[in-house]
Amino acid sequence: MYLLLQNRTYRGEATHKGNAYPGEHAAIVDKPLWDAVQAVLAENRVQRAASTNTKAPSLLTGLLFDEAGERLTPTWSIKKGTRYRYVSTSLVKGGSKAHSTHRRIPAGNLESVVIERL
Repeated sequence: MYLLLQNRTYRGEATHKGNAYPGEHAAIVDKPLWDAVQAVLAENRVQRAASTNTKAPSLLTGLLFDEAGERLTPTWSIKKGTRYRYVSTSLVKGGSKAHSTHRRIPAGNLESVVIERL
């Protein structure tokens, strides 16, 4: 949806290698509406990047590694009814490292232990 809302063709423009040029077709979306939509998209991008609207932020992002040195990615999976938020990168990307055990760690348990120790 974001790509659709950023398509400059609707403004009557043609793009080439990142530059926008006046097109030969009429604009479908007028300038004030286009600017308003782009402002909302830009604001949403900032909120997502800062993770200000997440219900359960991943506190240990970039700090966890498994025994093979593979980074644990803050995503989620469910296995046997338990929700795991820190998952081995090879599980997320679909690849496999020879020495990785494809670790899954429940975030709630791990983060509560770290916060308690701190």
